[in-house]
Amino acid sequence: MVFAGGLFCRAQSGPITPEILQALKSARWQVRRDAFEHLTGVKDATHQPRIQVLLVRLRDTENQASENSTVDLFEDDDYLAYDAQLTPLVEEIAETTNDPTAWRAIVYGRYNGTSVYGSWIAAHQQCLPYLREQIHSKYPVRRMTAIYVIAAMLAEAKSTHPFPQRQYRMLKGTIRHIALTDIDPVAYSAAEGLGLTHDTGDAEFVERVSKRFQDPGLRRLTLQIAQQIRSANASSSVSGGG
Repeated sequence: MVFAGGLFCRAQSGPITPEILQALKSARWQVRRDAFEHLTGVKDATHQPRIQVLLVRLRDTENQASENSTVDLFEDDDYLAYDAQLTPLVEEIAETTNDPTAWRAIVYGRYNGTSVYGSWIAAHQQCLPYLREQIHSKYPVRRMTAIYVIAAMLAEAKSTHPFPQRQYRMLKGTIRHIALTDIDPVAYSAAEGLGLTHDTGDAEFVERVSKRFQDPGLRRLTLQIAQQIRSANASSSVSGGG
């Protein structure tokens, strides 16, 4: 703690010392946070290439720490506050530099597909290659999140920067495949994603997916998604005909 405090007390606008670099790799998140605060205290930090690299690496470090820790770091309010400071800086770096390592670090973070963070990712197609990596993860939660966000990205792109038809069909095929073959929670997340795109034909497919679920509640929710798709298409037809 004395060491960590010393890092912070040294002028925040000071140089990046070997001690700071070592602290960024510490096994204790409090030490990493103090080193992070030193970095962000540097003038125009997020536009300095060396600091950009260090912040992206730190995002990777926190991704791994939250996954491997024996305790849930996200149950600690202080850690949440630290993570909430780090993430938007890495988002800014990704948008400014278009650095693939920054986009990957963002996608490999811990988040819910329906969260603000998940929506931000869905709005940035640069994240797609890393979402596609995640759908092969050994961790079901990561697969659930990735497949939902890919679907959200397809839906978002329709009104902004549409995907080429071939790529769109390929990604839809991936979502459908997962909906039929992965474990129930991941399959349901894929079905939820199809509910975002509202494509004609998906309602019938989602009904097919519902039949694979043994749990009555999950089957009912999936059928509701199918109905929502039908309703959305009916509304579009009425609007188009008006």
